[in-house]
Formats: sequence, C-alpha cells, structure tokens
Amino acid sequence: QSLLSGAIANNESECIMLKSKFDSYSYLWTTDMTKYFEDFCDDAKIITEKGTTLLDLKKFDDAIQKCIEVQETVANLKSPMDIGWLRINTTPAKQQVSLYATKWISMFTTHMLETVTSRMTEQ
Repeated sequence: QSLLSGAIANNESECIMLKSKFDSYSYLWTTDMTKYFEDFCDDAKIITEKGTTLLDLKKFDDAIQKCIEVQETVANLKSPMDIGWLRINTTPAKQQVSLYATKWISMFTTHMLETVTSRMTEQ
C-alpha cells in the first residue's frame, strides 16, 4: 500500500507542477486590461523636441513579443501529457492561454494602428 501511496503522491506533485506552468500565465486573464493599458500608454510615449507626442514603439514591440513568446512556449507543451497512469489533455488549456495572449496582442496593435491612422487623417 505504501508503494501505491507513493505513486499517488508523486502523480499529485507532478500534476501540481503542470498546473503551475499554466498558472504562471494567469496574469493574462487576471489583470484588468483596461487599467493596465491606460498605465502602459501613459508610460509608452516619446515627446519630441517640438512637443509632439509619439508612441514608444520599442515598448509596444516588447509587450507584443512577450505575448508571442507565451504563445510559442505554450504551443510547445506536450499534449496529451502522461503523468504516471494519468493522461492529461492540455490542449484546451493551451488554447485558452493562447487566446488570452492574442487578446493582449490585439489590444497593443489596434492602439498603434488607430493612433497612426488618426494622426495621418489629421494632417
């Protein structure tokens, strides 16, 4: 019986480690996107010598790249994943993490597009 208990404990530990991989991306769905983006935009500005406010494209690119890296990392996780006698289908979780990363990417890229478009139509 102790052999079985050890196997169960080991499987539980490995399942918790797998869950923690996905939990490390929880900021994608727990962060208030609107509030975060307001703060981000306040910081991601460059003011030229003539007083023109421009987007800091480096900061936008870094934020987008971080999301792309999340998508790539999650896409490379195995599915299904075998832990002891358990077979875990990680595909739904991988898809959801990727979907949230896509929402963040869209938020950044849409803002850049709208900013550039509005500036071009002003002139």
